[in-house]
Amino acid sequence: DDFSLTEIQRAVDMIEADALIIHLNCLQELMQEDGDTDWRGLLSAIETVCACIDVPIIAKEVG
Repeated sequence: DDFSLTEIQRAVDMIEADALIIHLNCLQELMQEDGDTDWRGLLSAIETVCACIDVPIIAKEVG
């Protein structure tokens, strides 16, 4: 599911987060028969979150 910048900021504020971690699970998506492997726009979306959310952003590959 996609979340708006407002929803992301609300969640960060609600828990008084010091940072936001974005989990990327590319390997799992590649291995699944119906995995989501269309990552067009992902870097741009991450850049937008980094520019608009007022805590440090950590992008981490998990899987």
